[in-house]
Amino acid sequence: MTQAEKGDAENGKEKGGEKEKEQRGVKRPIVPAQVPESLQEQIQSNFIVVIHPGSTTLRIGRATDTLPISIPHVIARRHKQQGQPLYKDNWLLREGLNKPESNEQRQNGLKMVDQAIWSKKMSNGTRRIPVSPEQARSYNKQMRPAILDHCSGNKWTNTSHHPEFLVGEEALYVNPLDCYNIHWPIRRGQLNIHPGPGGSLTAVLADIEVIWSHAIQKYLEIPLKDLKVSSDSQLLGLSLRFLVAQLMWLSG
Repeated sequence: MTQAEKGDAENGKEKGGEKEKEQRGVKRPIVPAQVPESLQEQIQSNFIVVIHPGSTTLRIGRATDTLPISIPHVIARRHKQQGQPLYKDNWLLREGLNKPESNEQRQNGLKMVDQAIWSKKMSNGTRRIPVSPEQARSYNKQMRPAILDHCSGNKWTNTSHHPEFLVGEEALYVNPLDCYNIHWPIRRGQLNIHPGPGGSLTAVLADIEVIWSHAIQKYLEIPLKDLKVSSDSQLLGLSLRFLVAQLMWLSG
């Protein structure tokens, strides 16, 4: 090789190196990974179940539903032994609401709300005219009291067939004498783990499984056997989405 040829070769290498450096600084488009043809089948949206678990309400439905089904996120479990003490999770109120200074704080809050309401103008742009206590008393004297019906219309849930558990509205209206414990598995967005009966992690997860399974069977009319791995890719997709929804929510 002559001296000139060697110089050309070295120049070519230098240009190639510079070109490679320039390409390194350029963002290249991400090439999607190759997906096997067997996994490219589209899962129909009506086979996707959306679960939104709240502290008081469970919302569940298919992805194609206009509105989800909403039920109380609560379960009532029958006592395993006779004479077992009755247990009921406290209502989902924040702790510390019944302290001596709580009433004063509530009154101050109501005053702030009252002032905010009266400071706003009405739809026609005029200011609201405060009502004096005398005007309120005069108006109340003219009004006849309405006698409310003592019967609210709500009935206790029928437990004569001794079901092992009740879910949703049925759990809310269980007679306290029917020996059922009431559990809310989620409290303020977290798993309701506590030292009382049914408060262990295992028990809370079992309650969630029962409530969700009951809602899927009763309201979505999907048998639980269809949630298991099947040769049908649509049912498999339903199963996977159901499990992923559980795992993602629990891990959060």
